[in-house]
Amino acid sequence: MADVKEPRYVLRNRSQIIKGVVLCMIGLVFVIATLIEGTRLVTLIPPLLVCGGAIGTAAVLYFLPAVTLDTAGVTVRNWVRSVRIPWSEFTGVENRYDTAVLSSVRGVPHRDTVASFPGSGGITRGRDRLSDSHPLHRSESGPSSPMSFTATSGTHTRWITFRQFPSALERYREKHARRGGGTPRVQHVEPVSAVILGLSLLLIAAGIWSVVLLAG
Repeated sequence: MADVKEPRYVLRNRSQIIKGVVLCMIGLVFVIATLIEGTRLVTLIPPLLVCGGAIGTAAVLYFLPAVTLDTAGVTVRNWVRSVRIPWSEFTGVENRYDTAVLSSVRGVPHRDTVASFPGSGGITRGRDRLSDSHPLHRSESGPSSPMSFTATSGTHTRWITFRQFPSALERYREKHARRGGGTPRVQHVEPVSAVILGLSLLLIAAGIWSVVLLAG
């Protein structure tokens, strides 16, 4: 891994954060609706369980996934799994209907999907092909400025889009990556994320079951 004094860049996607917030709001709606009805206190149990499950699920699916760059390699954190790829094994980014980091280990190709920049490529390309006068045509507001990777230390967040992700990785590799050495490709389960997701799904299931019991 890179020296702790060297800068790290965390690439995030605002649209994913917005999706997570929406999911949390859906859970809160159940709680607020129950409060407005002014029924028995026990009826708050199902919406509270569902709300807690929704927040936990949003954290695992939308808030925690990210891509981290440093001089030694790129780390892709997904829902419950992380992959560390050294620049010496990195071969590119596939950006079609989803986003994936490509690598090659002793001639064996690997394709690791990036959950924080999900598959909107098909929709994006379809909108690109529409005429300029079409209301759904995708247009850029202006030429985006080159991604800045000039820090000398610390961890820094860069908010980028699905379309900017490939060029951001390529730009960082060209300017700052160490090509030789580094720890070989390794992947592992994120235990905290796995536990949170499991508990969140149990909360949602318990909330639904509580509704059935109360209705009976």
